[in-house]
Amino acid sequence: LKETITRFKERRIEKKHSVNVEIENPPGRFFIPEDYVQNPVERLRLYRRLASSLDEEDLEEILEEMKDRFGEPPEEVKLLVDYFRLRVRASKLGIKKIRFDHLMVEIFPNRDSPFLNHPRYNRRSGSVVLYTRKDPVEFLMDMLKK
Repeated sequence: LKETITRFKERRIEKKHSVNVEIENPPGRFFIPEDYVQNPVERLRLYRRLASSLDEEDLEEILEEMKDRFGEPPEEVKLLVDYFRLRVRASKLGIKKIRFDHLMVEIFPNRDSPFLNHPRYNRRSGSVVLYTRKDPVEFLMDMLKK
């Protein structure tokens, strides 16, 4: 128990950034259904924990906890975790906003983002527009992972 608490405290100290990424028009339905977590206070607590997660490890821990307590999560919960995972990855790469529109993804990078050097970066709009033939969230998740 002491080792776990120490590791937890060390990880919290290492985290110095916050996740402030706006995601506009995200595709899909993502929420915690009432029939999965019946207690509204517990659902709210889970939403808060997901929203305050600063890294993917935290998100995985929350997802594993939900599996242990409530069973295999429905698709809406998995999409919700992916939504927050996307925010974490985007934040680490200096992205301030992501806009989805069908099979198009528009990325708005910060001043220190590597996306300023992307071949499709448009200085006038301050964004990178990408088109995909597959699910845009999955496409962007893969791209940000690389």
